[in-house]
Amino acid sequence: MRLFCFFVEPASYTLDLASNIFDKNEIDYCFINSNTQAISDSKSNKYFLDKKSWISRFTYVLSCFKNNDFIIINGYNNYPFILIFIFNLFSIKKRYIATDSDTQLIIPKNPLKRFIKWLYLSVIFQNKYVLGFAGGSNSHKDLFRYYGMKEDHIFLIPMMVDNSKFYADKKKIPNTFTFLFLGRLVSYKNVEYLIQQFNINFSDKDAVLKIVGDGEQGEYLMDKYNSKKVIFMGKKFNQELIAEYHSASCFVCPSLFEQRSWCVF
Repeated sequence: MRLFCFFVEPASYTLDLASNIFDKNEIDYCFINSNTQAISDSKSNKYFLDKKSWISRFTYVLSCFKNNDFIIINGYNNYPFILIFIFNLFSIKKRYIATDSDTQLIIPKNPLKRFIKWLYLSVIFQNKYVLGFAGGSNSHKDLFRYYGMKEDHIFLIPMMVDNSKFYADKKKIPNTFTFLFLGRLVSYKNVEYLIQQFNINFSDKDAVLKIVGDGEQGEYLMDKYNSKKVIFMGKKFNQELIAEYHSASCFVCPSLFEQRSWCVF
């Protein structure tokens, strides 16, 4: 069986997945976009659709469809998925198409948007040749179920992280006990409560709280809590990010809930 995958972007976690799973199993893939917010120091020599003309993109997607038996596409509302789905409708030789999505079930409040989304996803998800790869926890399967996909067409595909990059042969514990939070600064991550508890319990101790990340609460939290003991580090990527893990005493995760589950390899 010949398999092909359309990744959205060359993010660090995508490249980890590609190098550890796809490359090792000789599964071909390309990227829809060449830019990413999840910056990586790794590079890829794969095909980037957004660097080509629209005619070249169309012919490339058509070629991928013709030359493969099974196609995985990150997402379900981008033009490679729509084209592949249309090609399959009119093809004598049918292919299985898997849409890989970690989107939670969110029903639009606007009636028109709700109807359009229901119509589009119902047509796609009820097609017998479309499979749902739910990236995250079992709750991510609800999106596919709600719009009519059969249960035996839905598969849980946990997110991936290359744990070996974060392993430290010899852990050096810092003299000042260092708590580390890393993530988006949004309400459900519960960062403000973490800071408050740190200030209550550790303000008179030799300890610091480092906060790595950014988000909609970033400016508010910095204005209110930034100090010599509560240190906002901003965004970190690649080796700078790994260095923060290695130099911390303890990683803290105060989230009210987490939307994704992860596998390591």
